[in-house]
Amino acid sequence: MNNKPSILLVEDEKSIREVLKLNLEMDNYNVLCCDNGYDAINIAKERNIHIILMDVMLPKVNGIDAAREIKNRRPELPIIMLSALNQSTDRVKGLKAGADDYISKPFNYEELVLRIEKQLEKNRKMQGQINTFTIGHNTIDITNNIISNSKGQYQMNSKESLLLKYLFDNKNRVVSREEILANVWGYDTFPHSRTVDNYIASIRKGLLSKATDKKFIILSERGIGYKLIINQES
Repeated sequence: MNNKPSILLVEDEKSIREVLKLNLEMDNYNVLCCDNGYDAINIAKERNIHIILMDVMLPKVNGIDAAREIKNRRPELPIIMLSALNQSTDRVKGLKAGADDYISKPFNYEELVLRIEKQLEKNRKMQGQINTFTIGHNTIDITNNIISNSKGQYQMNSKESLLLKYLFDNKNRVVSREEILANVWGYDTFPHSRTVDNYIASIRKGLLSKATDKKFIILSERGIGYKLIINQES
């Protein structure tokens, strides 16, 4: 039985693709390669892939659009973006598309492997957790990144889903933006903490809160972070 994790490497530069493939295989990964975003979408749909390493600048379909499409189909599949575009705005675009991590070229190979293992371990832990929970009149499905309530369904991206789960796991206490970045994004060097505020705003749009019973509130703590209060008294 083959228990090696399977990696889809999406890179259009042949020399980089071949070196990465060789090294990853030496580190006991199964590696499948393609050189464009269109093929990446189809392979992710049809094959049992555990994680994707994807360049941003790709032919046919770029890496940002490919990541967004793959996450819509397989929200549980980790994606690490690899890119020479290393400005904060570029990183934000990749992560908003659903990427789980973003590493700039040129990168240290050992660091890449650590990030791969971190994403795979996070996925293994999530598979062993309860995948649905309720907040007020909302049912949250963190496997498919969906909030369901009487208004219908709100489709989150993977980071919104993980952020909401983190707030739920730490309900009734203040969590700082830095703590959120470190635990949800997996590292504390994200461009700026304003990103957390943007994600919170998106989550609030999807959650149904009835003013008559005040089942919950996501409270902003100025200059610190956020607190999810459950069963707040009227």
